[in-house]
Amino acid sequence: GHSYTGASMKRDTLHVNMNQFTKYADTGTAIVDCNETIDEGVAFQSDLSDQPCRLAKAHGKNGVIRVGGGENFDKFYRAVKSFNEAYRNETGSYKYYNAGGGAGTVSPMGWTFQGGLAWATNSRRIGLGVDHVIRVDMVLPNGEHVRFGPSAWEDQGDKFI
Repeated sequence: GHSYTGASMKRDTLHVNMNQFTKYADTGTAIVDCNETIDEGVAFQSDLSDQPCRLAKAHGKNGVIRVGGGENFDKFYRAVKSFNEAYRNETGSYKYYNAGGGAGTVSPMGWTFQGGLAWATNSRRIGLGVDHVIRVDMVLPNGEHVRFGPSAWEDQGDKFI
């Protein structure tokens, strides 16, 4: 757990070490560029594989960042930087910016579940981290895999529905 005040560890609680879980930054699949054409007349694919990009595009974003449960912001920031440096070599500018925790050892998921505000990493400019979550995939205690997220984007008021 990461907490300057020790709030991540409490007597009689369960702490799950997810360091061995998939790390998308390590596999080079953290950044998903959503520039492919999406058929607007077709609903989501039945397996929801196109859901993140459809929702990102509806929100005016051109990509998503995949973050595994065991990843920390150090890996996350390095993945964005690596993508941007390759993109800059082709275009002369960066493509993606991100908000995140103030320390590389913080988990993006823990940070997001607590709202996602950090004074030093773009949150003041682009909003709370939780406002940018497209989808969360989880395994419930009974072993069932579930996905949480909106199924559409409402044009009026920019709200997920």
